[in-house]
Amino acid sequence: PGLSARLRDVIREPADVALAMRIGFFLWRAPYALSRRHLQAYLHDLERRRPRSGRRRDGHHARIERIRGAWLRMPFFRKRDSCYLRSLTLYRFWDIGDDVMHLHFGVEQREDPQALRHAHVWISVGGRTYEGPPPSARRLQAITLTRASV
Repeated sequence: PGLSARLRDVIREPADVALAMRIGFFLWRAPYALSRRHLQAYLHDLERRRPRSGRRRDGHHARIERIRGAWLRMPFFRKRDSCYLRSLTLYRFWDIGDDVMHLHFGVEQREDPQALRHAHVWISVGGRTYEGPPPSARRLQAITLTRASV
């Protein structure tokens, strides 16, 4: 499909244009911003900026994932397509109303302490996992952060 067809798949309503610009800027800036700040301070900043309507917007995460996916498929963002950036994008932009969002950081436990360890970041809302660890993940030692602990 051509560019206009791909844009129609991503931009489905006028408000998607502004959201796409904000998500694109976030994806471009987040790795640099995170490398310059303590994780807790960075998450606190994201928490302050997260939208709050007072009501959960079902399907809003799918809208964010659709727009974020379009950015991450672009050549200059492909190397940034990581679980931590995908999860932080949902953490920053998803209006969950009064629900509680948990941000999970997991590190695989290996029997050999010298073996390369893999990490994964995901979120959960209302007991449902988003961007969860892949089935291939072995035992994960996880740290969970909630709004109150950030």
